[in-house]
Amino acid sequence: MKFLKPALLGLLLAGITSVALAQNEQFIPMLSYRVGPYAAGGSGIFGGYIDYLNLINLRDGGINGVKLAWEECETEYNNARGVECYERLKKKSTGATLVMPLSTGITYALIEKATADKIPLVTIGYGRTDASDGRVFPYVFPLITNYWSQNTAKIKFIGMKEGGMDKLKGKKIVNLYHDSAYGKETIPIYELLAQKYGFTVQQVEVPHPGNEQQSQWLTIRRAKPDYVVLRGWGVMNPVAPADRQRIPGGDRRMALLPLITFDAAFDLVLGLALFPGQFDAIDAAVADVDEIEIVDEAAEEPGAAGGVRTDSVALQGEILFIGERGRRGRG
Repeated sequence: MKFLKPALLGLLLAGITSVALAQNEQFIPMLSYRVGPYAAGGSGIFGGYIDYLNLINLRDGGINGVKLAWEECETEYNNARGVECYERLKKKSTGATLVMPLSTGITYALIEKATADKIPLVTIGYGRTDASDGRVFPYVFPLITNYWSQNTAKIKFIGMKEGGMDKLKGKKIVNLYHDSAYGKETIPIYELLAQKYGFTVQQVEVPHPGNEQQSQWLTIRRAKPDYVVLRGWGVMNPVAPADRQRIPGGDRRMALLPLITFDAAFDLVLGLALFPGQFDAIDAAVADVDEIEIVDEAAEEPGAAGGVRTDSVALQGEILFIGERGRRGRG
């Protein structure tokens, strides 16, 4: 008994110390995906996320003295795995401070659970768009943009390239989208904007994971659109230009223009909203976009096209293909 008392006391003190340490930290579950067909996006973003949290801890000592802690759980961009990871980690340490799954499908699957658990579900530029209404979704936090605002920016950008939104009338736009909650989220806003501006939209679905698209590009070739917006993720993005160039009779040359929340097109639209008098600066930026070189499949380096690294396309969510017909239409 004499020997047991000090041992029990030591265990008790260790437990008290660990609880005190845990209370001085905020725990963040990392529902990451670093393997599988979507690894190109997940590994880069979650790697950067963790680097930033490390920076906050090392440089600033945390936030107001509270250190940030985390644990990764591999979801492979799979909804069921995402829910499993959430359930496994939500009560770890001090309990989940927030959850950021970087997946629209997993976001849909977690909305009711996170709301019941009162855990903020953070979606930065993705997720369920109507969750922007906090009166209905009090624990969902779509930050910066949502899919509808991003898609509106794309249409606005095309309108600017055509010389005005009225010039969209009679144009044909194909939405080549990933067969997932992410890909389908913008279908309603396309239909609404098509009615508003008088263009035609054709929805073309690419089955998960997107590594086979030749039939879709045959459909697009027959449709002869003015623009094709690729709403892809992961392996779907680099496969798209390759399959497009394999189509008999298709254009071998194309311009690749990234269209995501922090790219040139969104910056132009954001600038137009924030600085409505700066049209000259916006026109100059559009002119700079025109300087992007046409990508040829025989290019020696699978890298640069006028400063745009095409091998980083897998990390980007959206690309706009401007076909030869679209270029001729702009004079």
